[in-house]
Amino acid sequence: MIFFSGVEILESDDSAITMELEFQWDGNPNIVLDIQTTLGISLPVQVKNIGFTGVLRLVFKPLVADFPCFGAVCCTLREKSKVEFTLKVIGGEMTAIPGISDAIEGTIRDTIEDTLTWPNRIIVPIIPGDYSDLELKPVGVLEVKLVEARDLKNKDLVGKSDPFAVLYIRPLGEKTKNSKTINNDLNPIWNEHYEFVVEDMSTQHLTVKVYDDEGLQPSEIIGCARVDLADLQPGKVKDLWLDLVKDLEIQWDKKPRGQMVNCYGGPLSSIPQICELVNSKWSSKWLIFMISKTIPHYRTLS
Repeated sequence: MIFFSGVEILESDDSAITMELEFQWDGNPNIVLDIQTTLGISLPVQVKNIGFTGVLRLVFKPLVADFPCFGAVCCTLREKSKVEFTLKVIGGEMTAIPGISDAIEGTIRDTIEDTLTWPNRIIVPIIPGDYSDLELKPVGVLEVKLVEARDLKNKDLVGKSDPFAVLYIRPLGEKTKNSKTINNDLNPIWNEHYEFVVEDMSTQHLTVKVYDDEGLQPSEIIGCARVDLADLQPGKVKDLWLDLVKDLEIQWDKKPRGQMVNCYGGPLSSIPQICELVNSKWSSKWLIFMISKTIPHYRTLS
């Protein structure tokens, strides 16, 4: 069952009308996932008691003379929404494999974010036509050099953590980049390069999460941070120091986990902005990289 608690019409131009609706959806659909674990075990997992709360953004575009006066609808979520559900292994218990519940929940939430959360959208044609211009398209490439971390929080009782980093703009599949694991080191040095497709400079951000590699067991988060691409303004230099936190959605946890990022915004041109993260001056407790742009690294996507 779905409930709408508010409707707002945003400022529109002659080509589109944008509407936002606050909603809550509760249901119990019959969804069964076939989960393949790294141990080669296949688990049928049922998703039950789904609750979904958020703000649905509908963009009616283009406006036309023929009824119903718009050609297509762009459907998206304005921001990361609240999703609640329960998981049940058919014929077993979720506790049979430690960490499997968290892994499945994370994948479901990442899938929703990657497919439905703005600027990602679903295009629904109403009047037959070509609406490819409404699709989310690449506007540039983000080049990243992950250098090092300093004074990471130790997650191991014996020895030191085995850190690796996960970087992404969009959190699924080949869009996510994993660094190598540095064993038994709280001051890892990676010096690795990555590239990310950028589709919307105004709303997208680069997320970096540092984990402790536990081998066959689920990896444990050490800390994470985020760089908003909108903070990189053309022609302006800006240094940023961001604390590593346990959860990007929970900001009250201030326990030390190391810090990141020393960012240098170079002489950026208009979108797309190409960023290279390179080593800079450092002090203890910092994950270091520098954001800059030079003409030889500038690439656009057609």
